[in-house]
Amino acid sequence: MKEKGPKRLGHLIIKAKSGDKEALNEAVERLKPIVRKYVDRRGYPFYAEMEQDLTEELIKVIHRYEPETDWGEKNLIDYFKNFK
Repeated sequence: MKEKGPKRLGHLIIKAKSGDKEALNEAVERLKPIVRKYVDRRGYPFYAEMEQDLTEELIKVIHRYEPETDWGEKNLIDYFKNFK
């Protein structure tokens, strides 16, 4: 049985940081609904481009994430708030 929730996502991110491409892909897929929701709310005319940009930023944030802190989480939130 798969573990669910933030603990599971945190585990995926830690594995992704260590070079596990499958874990990175799974983490990105789990977070994509947030990206899509944000893109939809913004009404961005170039949906695919914005989704790609945000997904690329998400991957960078995953690699910068520091467990037991909000460092990576804050970067992602700030990026979404300031994206124009």
